[in-house]
Amino acid sequence: MSPSQRISQLLKRFKLSPKATQGELKAAYLKQAKVLHPDVAGEESGEDFRKLKEEYEEAMKLLRDGTSPYSPGSTASSASQSGQHYHGNYQHWAPPPRPPPGRQP
Repeated sequence: MSPSQRISQLLKRFKLSPKATQGELKAAYLKQAKVLHPDVAGEESGEDFRKLKEEYEEAMKLLRDGTSPYSPGSTASSASQSGQHYHGNYQHWAPPPRPPPGRQP
């Protein structure tokens, strides 16, 4: 199985689209982990919880490595090379801040 097929499979496991971000994956993992954690669901859920954690870690690694064509790493790196900066809203990229008038960078 290719890495892109594997990331698609893992994202489906977390009920996410192939375009999911690392933040969306983390939120989906935490939501499922709260339900499956042995302290909440009992000791019999321990194996399911461990499998969930392993799949989450593998999916995050694949997303960080840029395996998905939609991985945040590919977008962020191209934007940073163009001199743009991310300001917290995934739909908003802005140029770098300018120094105050009278000051040289």
